[in-house]
Amino acid sequence: MRVREIPQFGRPIPGRDHKPRPGAYGVVFDAGGRLLVVEEFGRLYLPGGGLDPGETPEQALHREFEEETGYTVAVEQVLGEAREFVADETPGVAAAFNKHCYLYAVRLTGGTGVPTIDSNKPGWVAVAEALASLSNEAHRWAVRRSRGEA
Repeated sequence: MRVREIPQFGRPIPGRDHKPRPGAYGVVFDAGGRLLVVEEFGRLYLPGGGLDPGETPEQALHREFEEETGYTVAVEQVLGEAREFVADETPGVAAAFNKHCYLYAVRLTGGTGVPTIDSNKPGWVAVAEALASLSNEAHRWAVRRSRGEA
Protein backbone atom coordinates (compact mmCIF):
# COMPACT_ATOMS: atom_id res chain seq x y z
CA MET A 1 0.00 0.00 0.00
CA ARG A 2 1.34 3.42 -0.95
CA VAL A 3 1.38 6.11 1.73
CA ARG A 4 -0.24 9.35 0.60
CA GLU A 5 2.17 12.28 0.66
CA ILE A 6 0.84 15.64 1.83
CA PRO A 7 2.92 18.53 0.52
CA GLN A 8 4.43 20.86 3.14
CA PHE A 9 4.87 24.51 2.16
CA GLY A 10 6.67 27.33 3.90
CA ARG A 11 9.34 27.23 6.56
CA PRO A 12 8.97 27.23 10.33
CA ILE A 13 9.41 30.66 11.88
CA PRO A 14 12.43 30.45 14.18
CA GLY A 15 11.56 30.60 17.87
CA ARG A 16 7.82 30.13 17.30
CA ASP A 17 5.66 27.17 18.33
CA HIS A 18 3.62 26.22 15.25
CA LYS A 19 0.28 24.89 16.42
CA PRO A 20 -1.59 22.55 14.07
CA ARG A 21 -4.60 24.26 12.51
CA PRO A 22 -6.94 22.35 10.20
CA GLY A 23 -8.92 24.36 7.67
CA ALA A 24 -10.96 23.90 4.50
CA TYR A 25 -10.81 26.07 1.38
CA GLY A 26 -12.60 26.21 -1.97
CA VAL A 27 -11.55 26.98 -5.52
CA VAL A 28 -14.27 28.36 -7.80
CA PHE A 29 -14.12 30.09 -11.17
CA ASP A 30 -16.74 32.29 -12.85
CA ALA A 31 -17.87 31.87 -16.46
CA GLY A 32 -15.01 34.14 -17.57
CA GLY A 33 -12.40 31.98 -15.83
CA ARG A 34 -11.74 34.38 -12.95
CA LEU A 35 -11.07 33.00 -9.47
CA LEU A 36 -13.05 33.98 -6.37
CA VAL A 37 -10.71 35.21 -3.63
CA VAL A 38 -11.10 36.97 -0.31
CA GLU A 39 -9.05 39.99 0.67
CA GLU A 40 -8.49 40.33 4.40
CA PHE A 41 -6.13 42.87 5.96
CA GLY A 42 -4.56 43.54 2.55
CA ARG A 43 -3.81 39.89 1.73
CA LEU A 44 -5.54 37.50 -0.69
CA TYR A 45 -6.75 34.01 0.25
CA LEU A 46 -9.03 31.32 -1.08
CA PRO A 47 -12.42 31.41 0.64
CA GLY A 48 -12.46 29.14 3.68
CA GLY A 49 -10.93 28.83 7.10
CA GLY A 50 -10.44 26.87 10.28
CA LEU A 51 -12.50 23.95 11.46
CA ASP A 52 -14.59 24.50 14.58
CA PRO A 53 -14.54 21.72 17.20
CA GLY A 54 -16.51 18.72 15.93
CA GLU A 55 -16.75 20.01 12.35
CA THR A 56 -15.73 17.98 9.33
CA PRO A 57 -13.66 19.72 6.64
CA GLU A 58 -16.70 19.84 4.32
CA GLN A 59 -18.92 21.36 7.04
CA ALA A 60 -16.26 24.01 7.71
CA LEU A 61 -15.92 24.71 4.00
CA HIS A 62 -19.65 25.43 3.64
CA ARG A 63 -19.81 27.59 6.79
CA GLU A 64 -16.62 29.55 6.09
CA PHE A 65 -17.42 30.05 2.40
CA GLU A 66 -20.79 31.56 3.22
CA GLU A 67 -19.36 33.73 6.04
CA GLU A 68 -16.51 35.06 3.90
CA THR A 69 -18.24 35.46 0.53
CA GLY A 70 -21.99 35.30 1.09
CA TYR A 71 -22.22 32.40 -1.38
CA THR A 72 -23.29 28.81 -0.83
CA VAL A 73 -21.37 26.06 -2.62
CA ALA A 74 -21.40 22.40 -3.61
CA VAL A 75 -18.24 20.33 -3.67
CA GLU A 76 -17.35 19.13 -7.15
CA GLN A 77 -13.96 17.55 -6.45
CA VAL A 78 -11.52 16.94 -3.62
CA LEU A 79 -8.28 18.60 -4.76
CA GLY A 80 -6.20 17.22 -1.92
CA GLU A 81 -4.53 18.24 1.30
CA ALA A 82 -1.50 20.43 1.94
CA ARG A 83 0.26 21.84 4.97
CA GLU A 84 1.82 25.27 5.31
CA PHE A 85 3.77 27.06 8.02
CA VAL A 86 2.21 30.52 8.51
CA ALA A 87 2.09 33.39 10.96
CA ASP A 88 -1.32 34.81 11.89
CA GLU A 89 -1.57 38.11 10.05
CA THR A 90 -4.41 39.50 12.16
CA PRO A 91 -3.34 42.84 13.63
CA GLY A 92 -2.24 42.44 17.27
CA VAL A 93 -1.92 38.63 17.07
CA ALA A 94 1.43 36.87 17.40
CA ALA A 95 0.65 33.24 16.61
CA ALA A 96 2.18 30.70 14.24
CA PHE A 97 0.55 27.64 12.74
CA ASN A 98 1.21 24.67 10.55
CA LYS A 99 -2.07 24.82 8.66
CA HIS A 100 -3.49 21.52 7.42
CA CYS A 101 -5.54 22.60 4.42
CA TYR A 102 -8.33 20.48 2.96
CA LEU A 103 -8.81 21.81 -0.57
CA TYR A 104 -11.87 21.47 -2.79
CA ALA A 105 -13.07 22.50 -6.24
CA VAL A 106 -16.56 23.91 -5.72
CA ARG A 107 -19.39 25.52 -7.66
CA LEU A 108 -21.64 28.31 -6.47
CA THR A 109 -25.20 27.25 -5.67
CA GLY A 110 -26.69 30.47 -4.35
CA GLY A 111 -26.29 33.26 -1.86
CA THR A 112 -26.00 37.01 -1.90
CA GLY A 113 -22.28 37.57 -2.46
CA VAL A 114 -22.27 39.71 0.69
CA PRO A 115 -20.00 38.35 3.47
CA THR A 116 -21.08 38.33 7.10
CA ILE A 117 -17.53 39.12 8.27
CA ASP A 118 -16.78 42.84 7.88
CA SER A 119 -13.02 42.39 7.39
CA ASN A 120 -13.52 40.12 4.35
CA LYS A 121 -13.78 41.54 0.85
CA PRO A 122 -14.58 38.85 -1.74
CA GLY A 123 -13.78 39.49 -5.38
CA TRP A 124 -13.08 37.86 -8.71
CA VAL A 125 -9.54 38.06 -10.12
CA ALA A 126 -7.74 36.69 -13.16
CA VAL A 127 -5.97 33.40 -12.45
CA ALA A 128 -2.55 34.84 -13.30
CA GLU A 129 -3.13 37.67 -10.81
CA ALA A 130 -4.29 35.19 -8.17
CA LEU A 131 -1.27 32.95 -8.65
CA ALA A 132 0.98 35.98 -8.21
CA SER A 133 -0.95 37.42 -5.25
CA LEU A 134 -2.41 34.65 -3.07
CA SER A 135 -0.72 34.80 0.31
CA ASN A 136 -0.48 31.03 0.84
CA GLU A 137 1.51 28.69 -1.40
CA ALA A 138 -0.91 25.89 -0.50
CA HIS A 139 -3.71 27.99 -2.03
CA ARG A 140 -1.68 28.60 -5.20
CA TRP A 141 -0.99 24.83 -5.34
CA ALA A 142 -4.76 24.14 -5.14
CA VAL A 143 -5.54 26.60 -7.96
CA ARG A 144 -2.90 25.01 -10.19
CA ARG A 145 -4.17 21.54 -9.26
CA SER A 146 -7.78 22.51 -10.08
CA ARG A 147 -6.57 23.50 -13.56
CA GLY A 148 -4.67 20.22 -14.03
CA GLU A 149 -1.28 21.96 -13.71
CA ALA A 150 0.01 20.30 -10.53
